[in-house]
Amino acid sequence: MINYAVFLALISFVALAECSVQKYFFTKIIGDLFVNSKTTVQDKSFVEISAIDDIWDFLDDEFLTSLYQTDAPTTDQNAMVYYNNKLLGSPRIRMLKVKNTSCTVAKSFSREIIECFSNYNPAVEDKQRFGPANSEP
Repeated sequence: MINYAVFLALISFVALAECSVQKYFFTKIIGDLFVNSKTTVQDKSFVEISAIDDIWDFLDDEFLTSLYQTDAPTTDQNAMVYYNNKLLGSPRIRMLKVKNTSCTVAKSFSREIIECFSNYNPAVEDKQRFGPANSEP
């Protein structure tokens, strides 16, 4: 039992001691740069996007501008993200979908609320194919 307690204490220490200030600030900077920034077209942040046209406006305006900043002090202008990391390949965008059955609607509202989507959680992720029938996954 003592061995187990020592093992658990060591594992907890190693897992929790890895949080560094640099990682926190870099995560915050990237979040502010991509997720929390307001789009110049419609003055919406990424979390406020609700239509497909807004997604394309965000990707075309804020995302590409932030990803490929042209005023970085480097010889390769498209190599740095927020002056910190080099891009090692093309950026990939992936869509996470949530099942329509992921939340419940009160019976009295069921006529008005036809669709209900919960917050993303791996348990309610919709893994059905999206788009034309002949598209690749």
